[in-house]
Amino acid sequence: MNNFTKKIVLNILLIVAILAIIEFLSFLIIFCSISKGFFFENKYRDVQNWFSVKNMRMAEDYGTFRPASIPDNPSKRPIVILGCSYAYGTTLSDDETFSAQLSKYTNRSVYNLALQNMGTASALYLLEKPDIINKIPDAEYFIYLFIYDHVRRNYLNMPNVVYNYFGANYKLDKNGRLYFPKISKQKMFLESFYTNRLIQNFYANGKTSSGDLSLLKAILAQMKTVIDEKYSNSKLVLLVYDVEPEFADDGSLNLADDERLTKFCDEIGIKAVYVKQLPCGEDIVRRKYIVSDGWHPSKEAWQKVVPELSELLNLR
Repeated sequence: MNNFTKKIVLNILLIVAILAIIEFLSFLIIFCSISKGFFFENKYRDVQNWFSVKNMRMAEDYGTFRPASIPDNPSKRPIVILGCSYAYGTTLSDDETFSAQLSKYTNRSVYNLALQNMGTASALYLLEKPDIINKIPDAEYFIYLFIYDHVRRNYLNMPNVVYNYFGANYKLDKNGRLYFPKISKQKMFLESFYTNRLIQNFYANGKTSSGDLSLLKAILAQMKTVIDEKYSNSKLVLLVYDVEPEFADDGSLNLADDERLTKFCDEIGIKAVYVKQLPCGEDIVRRKYIVSDGWHPSKEAWQKVVPELSELLNLR
């Protein structure tokens, strides 16, 4: 091996070593990050998942939905629930969730298509999958349970901190049109690196803090279009279930911009309902009814919300 070849090999090894150090430091930053409900066993599982490249997949192809709630004699057209762990009912049994209690109270069939850790982009991704939406009979209401952190999640396309899967990640082209970029296994692998996760988190937090709601608006508009094409006289409701900033996980992620959100919901034909404006709202936003993880809504929370929401939307 001549000196020139040795120099090239040494430079390559040096670059690899630097990248490895950066990746390890990125991993330590994420691993040591402290947030409520982020336990050591989940961090350990995250380490395991980094090496499970063959198991990486889109979360919406990975997750298991709650069973549909079907009354013996449904009196009206079905309801579909979309959203993240709030709507899914983390820590709750099947009959304690928002969807189950809504079904019992309204005597309607309710289909829960929520998945943990997902955002608005993932809800749209599900609706655009024929094998999912075609299984739901003539739904009248689609209720998307929204928290402001979903704005941030719409910019993330990486494995989450517990499970080895990716969230949907729509983008806007230069003309403001929504599109879904193709994701290969190779791209999934590159995006699974912790350095990339840090970069995406910084970018997502920056977009959220800027107050830019253009991507959210485009996603919601496309959700409305997909629903209108499939179901006649259907309604899409944005149920904003958020807490006051001082009770939030990260107050900087709460846009507190209800007026602007309501305005563009009106523009695209979506009804925005704020839990904090319901009679039970003050207790909800101050986290009076939460489960043992100190974060997610409890059975009691939905027992308060369901009757008031049902009356407001005339669901009974």
